[in-house]
Amino acid sequence: MSDPSSVDNLSDIFLKIAEAPTEQRSELLDRLCPDESTRQKVCSLLEADEAVDPLLDHALFPKPVELQPGDRVSGYKLVKELALGGMGIVYLAEQLEPIRRQVALKVIKPGVDTREVVARFNAERQTLSLIDHPNIAKAFDAGSTDTGRPFFVMELVNGQLITSYCEQQRLTIEQRLEIFISVCRAIQHAHQKGVIHRDIKPSNVLVAKYDGRPIAKVIDFGVAKAINQTMTTATLATGLGQIVGTFDYMSPEQSHFNQREVDTRSDIYSLGVLLYELLTDTPAFDRERLRSAQFDELLKIIQEEDPPRPSVRLSENKDKEWSDSPTQAAEESSSPVDASVTTMPSVSRLTEVELKKRIRRVRGELDWIVMKSMDKDPDRRYATPEGLASDIERFLVGEVVAASPPSPLYRLRKFARRNKTKLAVVGLAICALFVGLSGAAYHYIQVASAKTSASVAALEFVVEELLGLDDSPTSDGYSPDPNVSFLKLLQNASNNVDERLADWPETKARMKSLLARSFKSLGQYDDAERLYRDYLEFLSSTKGFADSETIRVMEQLVRLHLRNSHLSKAKTLADDALRYSRSYLGDEHELTLQLLNDRAMLFYMQDMGEEAVDAHRFVLEVRRRTLGDWHPETLDTMTNLGIVLDSLGRFGEAQQLFENTVSGSRESLSPNDARLAAALQRLGKFLLADGRRDGSVESFPRAEKLLLESIDIYDRNRGPSHVDTLQSKYLLGQVLVERRSLEEAQNVLEDLVERLQKMREPNDRMTLQATNMLGWVYMSQSRYPEAENILSNTLEQLRRSESKDTLEVQVMGNLAIVRFKMGKLVDAMMLDQQTIELAEELLGDSHPQALAAKTRLGLARLYSGDSTEANRLFEEVYRSNESLGRSSFVLDAIERSSNGQQPAE
Repeated sequence: MSDPSSVDNLSDIFLKIAEAPTEQRSELLDRLCPDESTRQKVCSLLEADEAVDPLLDHALFPKPVELQPGDRVSGYKLVKELALGGMGIVYLAEQLEPIRRQVALKVIKPGVDTREVVARFNAERQTLSLIDHPNIAKAFDAGSTDTGRPFFVMELVNGQLITSYCEQQRLTIEQRLEIFISVCRAIQHAHQKGVIHRDIKPSNVLVAKYDGRPIAKVIDFGVAKAINQTMTTATLATGLGQIVGTFDYMSPEQSHFNQREVDTRSDIYSLGVLLYELLTDTPAFDRERLRSAQFDELLKIIQEEDPPRPSVRLSENKDKEWSDSPTQAAEESSSPVDASVTTMPSVSRLTEVELKKRIRRVRGELDWIVMKSMDKDPDRRYATPEGLASDIERFLVGEVVAASPPSPLYRLRKFARRNKTKLAVVGLAICALFVGLSGAAYHYIQVASAKTSASVAALEFVVEELLGLDDSPTSDGYSPDPNVSFLKLLQNASNNVDERLADWPETKARMKSLLARSFKSLGQYDDAERLYRDYLEFLSSTKGFADSETIRVMEQLVRLHLRNSHLSKAKTLADDALRYSRSYLGDEHELTLQLLNDRAMLFYMQDMGEEAVDAHRFVLEVRRRTLGDWHPETLDTMTNLGIVLDSLGRFGEAQQLFENTVSGSRESLSPNDARLAAALQRLGKFLLADGRRDGSVESFPRAEKLLLESIDIYDRNRGPSHVDTLQSKYLLGQVLVERRSLEEAQNVLEDLVERLQKMREPNDRMTLQATNMLGWVYMSQSRYPEAENILSNTLEQLRRSESKDTLEVQVMGNLAIVRFKMGKLVDAMMLDQQTIELAEELLGDSHPQALAAKTRLGLARLYSGDSTEANRLFEEVYRSNESLGRSSFVLDAIERSSNGQQPAE
């Protein structure tokens, strides 16, 4: 049975009682507190929660006062609650003077009235006052309640969601388009007033009949972003973790964390998604998939995937039974609407003839208009809502529309652009297909077999399996699916290569070599290892081991074994390959030296540091003598030797080698050579670690300069999302954190996190370390909601791993500090208790992070009224540090707990 006085149970009891109305608290205390001790502790927490304490900043988190029907707000009487949105509650209200009428009154939702939401709310009511259009709900009044909660009063729209209305009324395509044109003109008016809506969706576009005619009304500019920031002094927060909008209708640029590229064209995209739904009666993106997707997968869908054309979606629905309205289901699963809305229980059904007629009407020009509006590239969308409306009008009168189908060349470019990093690392074999099968791909195909049939088979395999191009008679032509990743294509190709090239063994073997190189370049080492083994088997049976190509494949397998930490396999294969290479190629052949280098790395991974040093020195001596001091292979060996010496604590020798590598690279390589970038990165990393070791800051400025230069070179050579570029940015972020250059660190880390979350698995260690650093930066800037968001997500990913990680100690500690600063005392105490337990298990009970967590928990206990427990924790910290000669650590830890756990490498 669980202990009722444990932190977890106390937190649960406290939250249940704190969230209940005041008149119910006494009864809940009697029911939930089994003994007097528990009751006293919960009462202390409740008192602390209601106390005015500068440290907890209760002024920023006032106790919300519930509004009830019958209450009066200024000159308005609340009648009933209409809808609950993400930011406010909408009431049906009666205006009492100077005229009596029913209105919609929107007020801040209880429990979320932070400064950021208040600022956004104030921006909303100022925004509405600038807009006057028949298709936009009018704003009548604004003010504050007696408790200081802002409200505004707007026109009451007794309408239906635009999608529900069109379905219920069984409107034709032409009638739907006429209503949609009026919505475009309303958004155009808002844009001309300097306002972007940023949340266009069915629940924010209502249709009601006025004088017998359906009129659309756009509502809720609560998340609008001012184009001209001078129009209001309010600030709209759109930082990391504060993505504004609704995912189902959100533009790709709006889903980026910094949202710097969001402009009026973002509304064009959302209008396109709305038009898609009006034409098909189904959402553009599968809502069930969006709801179940992990956050990074959700962003990837929004930013990279295109839905099928509307006519294709209608064809897919041809044999399906339509039941509940997709719009209604979506709105029930997301935020309610800000108006009095009646939704019908089911959508209208189309007969087979009606459906075929709609498909024919939509296919072609309407397809083009929708897909142009929803293009992932803002530059390819309509420039304005008026442009979209005008193109629809041209369609309705039979004129030529401005939209056109994307050409096969554009689709191929789009595929290449989405996969440019992956395509680049695959090598010339794939890229050659784009320029007429010249270069390496042609070489592979021609060498594979003298027979034309083998060349044709290899060509077809690469085109269909590796590029995903379909040139069948039933297809639209060469049209690679932009939603299929290059890795998926490689995996499909590797699964099919044996069957498709079964009649041409040599072609099949060489194609496996190509696939292995591709997998290795993408970091898929298990797949690469399997394919290289097959290729080695072919070479050994046809050429034997006295062949440089056979030995080269063996060396590639050794490297893969090392990367996968298969040390015993690596040792056996390296010994065999080295024996063959020395026997048939000589002691100073490049393959022999590379195998010696691999064996040195094996020594290093087996903690045989001195043996690794001797092996690297031998290779370095030979390469200097045969290749010269500044040859790239010589420089690589210098770097490897420096890494081993660094691990052995021989820092002076290691630094000298890293300095020599940079000097030699500058002298012998182009200023844009990626190998120079690697040398700069390595020296920058060493200087970062050196500064941390001696506690000085002298090495950090130079480390920053070196890493910036490394990033610049990598960016030009390999692109901003390449793993090498990201590694340098990750190191630069650490340097900027050490230098307390918080604004610069924020910019670097936000970009880094966004790219990592697109490319890597959610539990990737570099990603988690980067998000922890970014959370620490936000915390240090007092941006607590953003820090809480990103640190909570990081902790969730860490806890999904079966193994325990010291990084979790840092993340929990930072999150505890953030919640303490936000006034979430119970949550902070729970986290610090967990931090203490994990830190003592992984790092020891005298580790600074364990002691800092104990100090923070002691402070929290003190503020909650439990001085006995607080004193016990302080005494533990004092005794631990007195034994280590750091008896003043309690004061240091208090300061440390206020500033946060600085992220470690």
